[in-house]
This record gives sequence, C-alpha cells and structure tokens, in this order.
Amino acid sequence: MEDAIAGYLSYLRLEKGFSDNTAVAYQNDLTQFLDYAKNKSEERRTVGSWSDIDKNVVVSFILHLKERSYALATVARRISAVKAIVHFI
Repeated sequence: MEDAIAGYLSYLRLEKGFSDNTAVAYQNDLTQFLDYAKNKSEERRTVGSWSDIDKNVVVSFILHLKERSYALATVARRISAVKAIVHFI
C-alpha cells in the first residue's frame, strides 16, 4: 500500500506538476489514513490492500478526525486525498 502512495506522489509531482509542499501534504494525509485503517478500524480486521478499504473505514476515519477537533478544511483535504488515490489505483 505504501508503494501505491509513492507512485501516486510521483504522479502528482511529475504529471500534474504539484509542488513538493503539496505532495508532502498528500503524503501526510494518506499516511495518517493508512495508519488509521491498519490499526484503528472498528472491524479490527487486516487491511492489506487499497481494495480492503470500504465506506465504513472511511466514515470511521472522518469521525476520528472530528473527535480530535481537526478543522473541517483539514478533514475535507484528507478525504479528498483518499478519494484521489483510490481513483488513481
């Protein structure tokens, strides 16, 4: 899964012309989501690939971010990053 993130970040930099700062922000967002999905999902099931990510994991992640008082813009950006990589893969 980390390989998919690395490939996606390369795509953003090389093909889309995103700045390094933007790519780093996406990397942080995706890494946080991946860590959450692997370690904290309600189902406590193994997440071994992006195809294991389902709506329940994403909703649980959103609620987790809101409980930790993340700004709505931050939550939206993180979810946008997750949606983008799923479509990329």
